[in-house]
Amino acid sequence: MSTKNTYEADQIQALSGLSHVRARPLMYLGSAGVGVAGIHHLIWEIVDNSVDEAMAGNGDRIETTLHKDGSVSVIDNGRGVPVGAMKDGPHKGRSALEVVLCETNAGGKFDSDSYKVSGGLHGVGASVVTALSSKVTAEVRRGGEVHRLELRAKKDRKGGVEPGVATEPIHVVKKCNKSDTGTMIRFWPEIGLFSDDQGEAFTKPQWSMRIIADRFRHKSFIHPGVTFAVIDERVHPKETSEWCSNGGVADLVTEMTADTGLVAPVVSFQGADGDITLDAAIAWTVEGRDTSIGFANGVATPEGGTHINGFRNAVTESVQKYIAERAMLKDKESPPNTRDIFAAGLMVASIMLPGPQFAGNSKSKLMNTEATSRTRAIVMPAMSRWLEENPEPAKKIADLAISSMRSRTKSNAE
Repeated sequence: MSTKNTYEADQIQALSGLSHVRARPLMYLGSAGVGVAGIHHLIWEIVDNSVDEAMAGNGDRIETTLHKDGSVSVIDNGRGVPVGAMKDGPHKGRSALEVVLCETNAGGKFDSDSYKVSGGLHGVGASVVTALSSKVTAEVRRGGEVHRLELRAKKDRKGGVEPGVATEPIHVVKKCNKSDTGTMIRFWPEIGLFSDDQGEAFTKPQWSMRIIADRFRHKSFIHPGVTFAVIDERVHPKETSEWCSNGGVADLVTEMTADTGLVAPVVSFQGADGDITLDAAIAWTVEGRDTSIGFANGVATPEGGTHINGFRNAVTESVQKYIAERAMLKDKESPPNTRDIFAAGLMVASIMLPGPQFAGNSKSKLMNTEATSRTRAIVMPAMSRWLEENPEPAKKIADLAISSMRSRTKSNAE
């Protein structure tokens, strides 16, 4: 006779506050995981909020500090997160700053008047950082005053942990110049929630200056005029690195291909289609490999997405048309496909669009279907024109694609 487990009301758990995030962090960290990439994702979430401020025309410096005690602080010179009490809704009377840091689906990105274009969309990022931290402090410079809020993870009556509990109400700690505005967020990650590839919990934060430097260097090209800085206080004397570029994506591609031979000059694309803008560039190298780097509203999309698809489709069609019009193929040969054309290509595409839709909160892949056609609409005429106006490098690119196609088809036939 089988035994049935009881299934009654007391088996149903409703996790309050941010407890559900802490219980299932992968739902929010996504492909970043709970390893080194995942713990760095906490920095990206806070930095991306500051970037959104800069994209809205508020602030031009974002500074990240790695402290000796394992915590990280991010400070910007934007408008400062609102600190006043919510006027209505379920959080009426509660500080807007506390709501942003402690409630998922809360933030200023739902209001298109506040942010026409932003990387944060779901109001989840900052609260996830709170959920996965043992302590968070925030200081907002706004209206000539510095407002402070401290949040801690505390044990509840049942022995569980409730993150984001305010130790005291938000309060003013000092005066400041009215022109001095911005936000500082400092967090202490809950180390036990993160682990190495063998599943062993970290014993200390695995902050990597290399990972942070690569991220910020890329962002400086995606957001020209904004300075990204990182200060490492773990070493003596402390080390400071800064990145700021007045160029764009083409400068990034030029830098990334500086140590290799180019088949043709870097080809860049800047344009708009309605409310979508694109800054992209591509270079073909002598001994390169297919490399696609994408950004959507300043957020890195390592898994690509619809903007990358649109770019690759446009370049593929343009090169195929160039080859066909010049009868460069032998009888019965198929035209080079996307893999052939990009076999030695390094491309970077940065798209800015309202209402970005990402695959999960880790934002690793852009999903907006309109980004494909509208990126293609910007890139294809520009690429076709460049091929017509630059016959010598255009032929080299075509020859490279044809050579890749022939190598592929020969390999498949063997």
